[in-house]
Amino acid sequence: MSILKRRFDECIARPNDGERIYPLRDHLLGVKRYMEQWADKHPDLRQQPTLVRLMGLAGCCHDMAKAHWDWQHYIRNTDKMQSPVHHAPAGALLF
Repeated sequence: MSILKRRFDECIARPNDGERIYPLRDHLLGVKRYMEQWADKHPDLRQQPTLVRLMGLAGCCHDMAKAHWDWQHYIRNTDKMQSPVHHAPAGALLF
């Protein structure tokens, strides 16, 4: 059985804000680009392309566990009285 509630491109990173939707895929790719651009602005890091690539991968992995069924159910549930689903340790482990 898949641990994903739905297809990855249907997963969200955070609750919708009215009409605005926050796709998980867009969030992860945005953080990846941000990390690589940040590293590229620092000469000591720019000289180490492997490190820049790893920083980008870390950005891409940091919220990957939000694709898990439990987290997608939690974030879509309007009743936030349920226990939060912790996703950060899984993202760190994945990286």
